[in-house]
Amino acid sequence: MKLDRSLCNSTWLDIWVESYYLALLKYCSDNCPLLFVANKITSSGARPFRFINAWTMHPSFKDFVSKSLSSNSFYGCPMFILQGKLKLLKQRLKVWNKEVFGNIDDRVKSLQTSLYEVQQEIDCLGSNDGLLEKEASIQSLLFEALRIQETFWKDKSKLRWLADGDRNSSIFHSFAKVRAAKNNLGAIRNGDNILQDPNDI
Repeated sequence: MKLDRSLCNSTWLDIWVESYYLALLKYCSDNCPLLFVANKITSSGARPFRFINAWTMHPSFKDFVSKSLSSNSFYGCPMFILQGKLKLLKQRLKVWNKEVFGNIDDRVKSLQTSLYEVQQEIDCLGSNDGLLEKEASIQSLLFEALRIQETFWKDKSKLRWLADGDRNSSIFHSFAKVRAAKNNLGAIRNGDNILQDPNDI
């Protein structure tokens, strides 16, 4: 059982997400001295593909997947064909995620700005059918974007105990960072040596 623990707040995690401590050799005490190491985010190589549930909420997702799986460019036994189609779908999903799904946080901020601007117009110029219709349209888009954002960050953080509607994105972000740090392999023991260079690991 580990007796030693370290604590930090979300602000620290924003910068030093890969912080950790090492138990050093015992010298004049029965206890191991602890060395705290604060590393900024580093790349640990290619990440494995992970399906994002929030993708399914995009209006073009089902049609995109259907067209990709209907490809007839594979021949052979059914299992080989299925494997080929899924591999191709994975590659296409990575591109679709960047070019179509995009950054959901940026989309939320953009819609919030647009809503603020149209509400400022209403305050200054007075309400009319055109402005009210525009406001309602943006509110609808923003609500949908917030739903997708919540699902996206729940996926990233693997939080399941927050009720639907509790859009505390700071909690989601913090847990997602902690998960990323846990998944990162910063060092490995090879006999009497400790390897820390990502290329050596």
